Amino acid sequence: MTPKSDLSSYVVAEATPEEISRQWAAIEPLLTHRPRNRRLLPPSLAFVGAVAAVIALLSTHHAAPEKTWTSQNAPLTLALDDGSHLQLQPGSDVRLLRQRTGEVRLRVVRGGARFEVRHNPARRFQVTAAGIDVVVTGTAFSVELEEGLGTPRVSVERGEVEVHPQGETRLLAHLRAGEAWPPRPAPRVAPSETELPTGTPSETRMPSAVAQPLDVQPAAPGTAPIAPSPAAPNSRRSVPADPRQLLEQANAARRSGDTAEAASLLEALRVRYPRDPRAALASFELGRLRLDVLGDLPGAVQALRQSIALAPSGVFREDAEACLATAYARMRDRSHCELARRTYLDRYPEGTHAAEMSALVCGQR
Repeated sequence: MTPKSDLSSYVVAEATPEEISRQWAAIEPLLTHRPRNRRLLPPSLAFVGAVAAVIALLSTHHAAPEKTWTSQNAPLTLALDDGSHLQLQPGSDVRLLRQRTGEVRLRVVRGGARFEVRHNPARRFQVTAAGIDVVVTGTAFSVELEEGLGTPRVSVERGEVEVHPQGETRLLAHLRAGEAWPPRPAPRVAPSETELPTGTPSETRMPSAVAQPLDVQPAAPGTAPIAPSPAAPNSRRSVPADPRQLLEQANAARRSGDTAEAASLLEALRVRYPRDPRAALASFELGRLRLDVLGDLPGAVQALRQSIALAPSGVFREDAEACLATAYARMRDRSHCELARRTYLDRYPEGTHAAEMSALVCGQR
């Protein structure tokens, strides 16, 4: 029997190049994407890998590094990316913890600072100090650490703030303009400070504090009053000769609720030291006190105009312009009110007080 021969060499496949291309196109994906045998990771290792991936992802989107600002012997004014401003009191430390589109967080480490927060309901603005969180959306307020005690003091100048225990949602206080936390009892006054003997002046403190008054102490019956030694440093009525001390004592008086004393000291600073860097701030603070608390509208106008003249590029210029227009409106001085209102809107068309100034009604004198 004849063995079988290989007949494949005699077989010729009849296929066009187009058919070969179509067949190869169908075969090639099966060859290049053939599934491989892969070992699956244990669930525990898969979880660890997922956590590591999340941490790596978050680490690439962390907030900017913390930044600390320190003031020396003069106030330090700073601007934040969201349009807010803060002014550190002399000898203060404030740390920027986070600054994002929807959140700004700061910490008062030492001393105190005033915060002028640009209104933005979509942004959380939080200041932490000694175990409390102060949360706002847009306002002006101060946070200070009381010297020697380390306890925080929150004072609201405009708008509203909430005070919470640090890291908690529990509400400690809801403060409005003119309020402070924690509340303080009215200071007890010794009889010797209010009951002066016959023959002594009825007022021992000059209203304007331009001239330095002498403290008057009650004398023994039948004798003339004796002025105390000028060296007495702790006298409440003595006006310090140093502008830094004047500003510090004015802040202390305002915190304790003695607005008249604070105004008197601020007046002394701005009149005696008009070239001192603190004079513009003192004039602005005095103008706000006279406008919002004391009701001295002409005095408020005078102080606010001086603050603008002394610091035309100051961080509080915008607030001073708005307060000036408000003072003229309350005085029913229509012409000056309209001028001040237009000045603000021309200079700050998107400013913090733009809506308020647009709606301001200037009365007829």
